Amino acid sequence: MESNQTDEDRRKLLKPKVSTEEAVFILNEFYIDDDDVSSEGPSNAEVIRELDSYDDVNFLVKICGEKALLKIHNGVESEKYIRNHSAKRVKLNEDGAGDGDCNSIIDLHTAIFDHLAKPKYDLTTCRTMLVKKSACEADGDRSVCVKELPVVSSQHSPYTLVIRLCSWVDGIPLSSTKYFPLEVLVDAGVYLGRMCHAFDELATSDASALELSKRYHAWDGRNLVDVMRYVEHIDDLDRRKLVTSVIDTFRQVILDGGEGNKFRMGINHADFNDANIIVSDDDHSGLKVAETLDSGESKGRLIDESCQRLMINSRFCIHITSHASWRVLDATTAMAYALITSCKNFAMTSSSIHGKKNRSISAACAFLRGFHHAYPLTSDERQHLRLLTAGRLATSVTFGNYSYKQNPGNEYLLLHAKPGWDALSLLWNDDTGNAIDDAFRIACENIHISAEATIPDSEDIAFPDPCLIDPLSSARAKSS
Repeated sequence: MESNQTDEDRRKLLKPKVSTEEAVFILNEFYIDDDDVSSEGPSNAEVIRELDSYDDVNFLVKICGEKALLKIHNGVESEKYIRNHSAKRVKLNEDGAGDGDCNSIIDLHTAIFDHLAKPKYDLTTCRTMLVKKSACEADGDRSVCVKELPVVSSQHSPYTLVIRLCSWVDGIPLSSTKYFPLEVLVDAGVYLGRMCHAFDELATSDASALELSKRYHAWDGRNLVDVMRYVEHIDDLDRRKLVTSVIDTFRQVILDGGEGNKFRMGINHADFNDANIIVSDDDHSGLKVAETLDSGESKGRLIDESCQRLMINSRFCIHITSHASWRVLDATTAMAYALITSCKNFAMTSSSIHGKKNRSISAACAFLRGFHHAYPLTSDERQHLRLLTAGRLATSVTFGNYSYKQNPGNEYLLLHAKPGWDALSLLWNDDTGNAIDDAFRIACENIHISAEATIPDSEDIAFPDPCLIDPLSSARAKSS
């Protein structure tokens, strides 16, 4: 358990520190056939730019004219993959039979990519690009490669890291757009709900994948109490008390009170947020949400006439933390990020509903409505939506604060800092708590789909946050 509790600390030390030149070298060494590597003329491998990342390093690259994602895994996940695959090779050498699938999250990623790519799910997913045969590992696994590379900690450099190359989806993240209709979040909730059904089938059809998913992860909402050891690094005492209050309530109600035992388990996406929704302007046919996952394939749903196409894309290969946990946490994690991106201190510099700030509760309700429509939550799960959402926000702001102190140069860690604190303060206080609980209840109960629509309506959950004065409040009370 002690090693599990220190994984978050070790990830800061073992975060890859790879230059663009080293990234190009990796592409040439592992993915471009020797016949295609020319000593003269332009290279068949280039780095377009480095992408935002938390503990891994990701590059948007071009290889032989095609865009791709080069992912260099953190040292913690890398060493688990290497250790377990080494043990498997030893077992094969001893008696000619393996000891089962290796307990590595990187192996779970491969299983998930392959499963979600099945046509029956209509979840077109990214494809892992295979390592060239001459450079693959001794056990023949061509889904990834390994190489000694620099990490943040000079004392641990170089460190043997696992590398994966995946197909790329062109477009702009929803987090980078100025505005979008509320229906986009409803549709995103529907999409994640459908994905969760696919995860359930993976768990029942592939025992090894389910076993691989049973791992400790500090960001798993079930482990919220473990966040407490990082709270002391929060300098602001009021913020420290706010996070502590959420953790204490979680311990009392969900753990000690036994409510967590009533939640369903499953393989979770665990990080569905606005950075995973890709926007492009393909055919000027109207605003559409297309059910795609790490691919440019799309099957659109007409929502508005804004001459844009929105493609739901989980960018699994960039932000993947999948593990077995309470199913409801997939919904509340996404709701937490919907709150963040629509709050007052984030909406004017990033994506927001109709370009308006202070629409965070409405955003969370919209996503919840879509998810519950596609993957109905139980009454026990719905009862604790606000607490579980607050738990994710508390985890995000606490780990973000700690990580930035360890790596002050990573501005990505500050992206959700201020809006995260604002969203948590709004969600977790006595003045608004009951009203927000009612809003979440309405989002789940009052689901209606118009005759020509394919997703639930959202007009009854399109409202501003309580910080804005409602001049029609008295009239609404009389008509209700």
